[in-house]
Amino acid sequence: DGWWTTPEQARIFGHGYFVNMYAAGWCHERNVNACPDEAEAAGDCVKKNQWQRCDVDRDALGQAHEMMLDTDLCLFYRDGASGDGVLRASEDNCCAWVHSFVPGFDMTEVIDANGGTLCNVPCGGSHPEIRNGSTFDCFKRSRQQKVAEFEACCFFETERADCRTVGLGDAGLSPGGPAEDAVHRFARNESVWLEVFLRAWHIVTTNGFGKAPSGSLKPLGSCP
Repeated sequence: DGWWTTPEQARIFGHGYFVNMYAAGWCHERNVNACPDEAEAAGDCVKKNQWQRCDVDRDALGQAHEMMLDTDLCLFYRDGASGDGVLRASEDNCCAWVHSFVPGFDMTEVIDANGGTLCNVPCGGSHPEIRNGSTFDCFKRSRQQKVAEFEACCFFETERADCRTVGLGDAGLSPGGPAEDAVHRFARNESVWLEVFLRAWHIVTTNGFGKAPSGSLKPLGSCP
């Protein structure tokens, strides 16, 4: 229930989906379809769960209905309360977010693509509810900035646990999801994403048009 990107991003054919995965914080939202326990037990409905924006000012900025599904965030993030490492909104109480200053995990281009902000706080600026309004020094590896980014990205997450990602700077948390490298490249560089998208689009839209016997299209009457 909601949308994947901001209304502004939705007007543009671009990589905003991947940028949002990194430059925002995400926490679980359960039973979004308000399925009562007794109705689920009777098989009348199934509770639906998803991930919602968790960063500061999401309501004021109209981001409360931005969402991701398990199948979106699991491309990069991991957790797995069940022990299998698979991210599930129905089980995991973690907050999915990424630090700005981890060596070997460049966030510069991602934050630039997000208007110079991380979790709704401008780099080099400040927010009155984050670290008492101190300067938000993106890319600066310090205890103060680490806490500030945590507070900004996981503002609405009461459990405050971290979903597994190399972006948190702990080598013990790697690897992330199965598409970690691709998602990072697509978020950093829109041209890289467009190049891969066009190759995939060509394959999808020309499938079945090859020469026989590879499976050229046939009239419906010729189908078995």
